[in-house]
Amino acid sequence: MLTLLKTINDFLVNNGWILEITVISTLTIVIFLFWHKLQLKITEQAKKTEVKWDNILIQALSAPISLFIILMGMSQVAITLSSFLLEYYPNLIATLSSVRSVIILIISFWIFLRIINNFESHYRRKKITVGAKELHPGTLYAVFQSLRGIIFAVAVLAALEAFGVPISSLLALGGMGGIVIGFAAKDTLANFFSGLLIFLERPFIVGDWIRRPDAKIEGVVENIGWRTTQIRTFDQRPLYVPNSLFFNSVIENPQRMTNRRIYEYMGIRYQDIEKMPALLTDIRTFLNEHSGIAQDKIQMVYFDRYGNSSLDFFVYAMTKTIAWEEFHAVKEDVLLQIAKIVRQHGCDFAFPTRTLHHASTPPSVPMLPL
Repeated sequence: MLTLLKTINDFLVNNGWILEITVISTLTIVIFLFWHKLQLKITEQAKKTEVKWDNILIQALSAPISLFIILMGMSQVAITLSSFLLEYYPNLIATLSSVRSVIILIISFWIFLRIINNFESHYRRKKITVGAKELHPGTLYAVFQSLRGIIFAVAVLAALEAFGVPISSLLALGGMGGIVIGFAAKDTLANFFSGLLIFLERPFIVGDWIRRPDAKIEGVVENIGWRTTQIRTFDQRPLYVPNSLFFNSVIENPQRMTNRRIYEYMGIRYQDIEKMPALLTDIRTFLNEHSGIAQDKIQMVYFDRYGNSSLDFFVYAMTKTIAWEEFHAVKEDVLLQIAKIVRQHGCDFAFPTRTLHHASTPPSVPMLPL
């Protein structure tokens, strides 16, 4: 027995790396099992709470930390075994240390990315309000995309630093390159940032009817991208409009109007001028009682001018509906009912007339004899 123990002891003394690897492997397994049990307990406790962000964090951390524990144990084992190769590869330990640093960066990047993705998928299904204004899903998408880009850029720079690449020189070179690229791709960048502003400010969303009269752009928004916005015109033609165009001029969004306007001029005959006051009073009463007219908005019915062949008055009112077809149905009814009121008062609409005055024939002059 003593001989066996002495043999084992001599073997371990001469081969200490085996003991070290055994300790590292055992410790890795113990930490992994401890984390697994801790994770289950924390998850069970988190389900009992009303807040959701703790569940999101636990789900994001679960797989990356488990992988991190395993990779750290394996990297330490690799560093231990590399001592046998130092004679042939003197920089092997430094390289393995750099690789381990990159692994830590990748795991950290993965954790942040999972947190962002989990929060995005959670809040995409909910309505978020900032003050009294509901936050559009496109705004959330833009915010989370920006966060992903920032994390990716930081991870790449940190990985280059871990491998000994001088970041200061790279940033200086990138600054000069950024200037050149900026001049070459200024239109693309303008469209990109304009798309970001559309997501943030929401001058229009998918489904809105928008119009830019100066550029003859009008239609329904079908898609808002980072470079272009797709619009379907009323004759069913697709338009792909660069986003920068929406910030260089005024854009109308009729979809967000609260009412539509009826504004019409009408003219009756000059011989009906005595009936004008009663006629206008009845038209005002009719508009006040019409179910399609918004009674909380201004209404005006006034005699306005003497026309070339008519006495002109105007009708100004707002409809309750903003739907294009329903608006025209209400407007049609209003115009037809006004025509009935005009007839009821014994009036008639005027039409262009012209009166010709014929001068009398001058008396003939007798011819004098020569």
